[in-house]
Amino acid sequence: IALSLDIPVVEYNHGWGGMVTRSYAKRVPIPPLLEAHTLINGPRQGSYGHPLDDFSRTGRMWGAILGTGDVPAEKVALMMVAVKISREVNQPGLDNRVDGAGYLGCLDMVIEERKRREK
Repeated sequence: IALSLDIPVVEYNHGWGGMVTRSYAKRVPIPPLLEAHTLINGPRQGSYGHPLDDFSRTGRMWGAILGTGDVPAEKVALMMVAVKISREVNQPGLDNRVDGAGYLGCLDMVIEERKRREK
């Protein structure tokens, strides 16, 4: 019924690694924060693993390149937000804002997972 009325249909399975499918009668923009949430909790997580693990690996590599100690996963997330801000300043685009919001969402996931693992 919704599709016949040109109302977007969003199906979301809450939970860890939930998959999201979207169907549209015609293309309807998704708010950037919802799109970011969908990206970081969907297929990308299956590809890259949990952000704490992914960003920790990246932080070890960045530390080796810089000749410093490991860069903590939390700082990796913030530095990736900085990349997106730099790109937004240079050439504004929805992709920059969606990805920036996604990296902030990943930061929250890193913080929560670190707390869980420390218990």
